[in-house]
Amino acid sequence: MKIFIGFVFILFCFFSCDFQEYKISKLKKLIEKAEKNSSKYKSEDWERLDKEVSDLELEFNQSFDDYSEIEKKEFNKLLGRYKYLKLKQGLGSIGNELNDAINQIQGVIEGINKDSLENK
Repeated sequence: MKIFIGFVFILFCFFSCDFQEYKISKLKKLIEKAEKNSSKYKSEDWERLDKEVSDLELEFNQSFDDYSEIEKKEFNKLLGRYKYLKLKQGLGSIGNELNDAINQIQGVIEGINKDSLENK
């Protein structure tokens, strides 16, 4: 009986460690894919990715004590990479909005100039 309990305990530890590594590996793959393809991502892609990363982060926080210090550091580095990617994506959309605003302002100026020339 003691051997059986010991065997079950060893299996539990083995699968528990593997499960932590699986979460880290999954997060890493998601982020690497996003880094590679972010320029092609649409808002639906970002929403799906946000959901997946949020779910992994929630699971990480719920089982925080099960991770080694090295695993915690790696997971948090990956989250940092993801947050930087989101920041870069957000700044890109702000840049697009600024370009649109500049184009609109140029249109307004052209309209004013055209009216000024016609009224002379």
